[in-house]
Amino acid sequence: FQKVLGEKVANQLDKSISTKLEATVAKQIQTQFHTSAKQALQDALRSSFESSIIPAFEQSCKTMFEQVDGAFQKGMSEHGTAIQQQVAAAHSPLAQTLRETINSASSITQGLTSELLDGQRKLLALVASGNPISHNTALQPINGPIPNLPEADVPLDPMKELTRLLSEQKIDEAFTMALQRSDVSMVSWLCSQG
Repeated sequence: FQKVLGEKVANQLDKSISTKLEATVAKQIQTQFHTSAKQALQDALRSSFESSIIPAFEQSCKTMFEQVDGAFQKGMSEHGTAIQQQVAAAHSPLAQTLRETINSASSITQGLTSELLDGQRKLLALVASGNPISHNTALQPINGPIPNLPEADVPLDPMKELTRLLSEQKIDEAFTMALQRSDVSMVSWLCSQG
């Protein structure tokens, strides 16, 4: 009986110890595996983030900011071009009017210059010939007699005359006078007075 009892107790003890030992070992292995697996997983995630996700995120942010900057630069360029076109369109009629006025004044000046040269030639021819020809015929231009013009008091200094015309608010007359003199500095001075 003792032998059977000893075997039963030994079997029972063996099972009990074995079960508890297995449970303790399993628990220890599970805890150890959980700790080491958790650390390994964290290290793998950190390494993955550092090697692929963070550089990819930085690259996508860089690309996005480059696209935003490109769109901004393009928009500013288009806006600048549109403003330049608006300014040019607004000033075109004024520039055209000024060109036409200058061309008109230039043709008047050329006509007056040719008439003046013709008159000077006739005077020189009259003085050189010593011929007492009538004063009126010597001064007549080639294209016909000079009509009787009223004599005007013209000041010696054109700037004084321009100042007088400006003070009388005769801006068109002052501008015409300055253009007829073909003196750019006088035209510039007149423009700066307005």
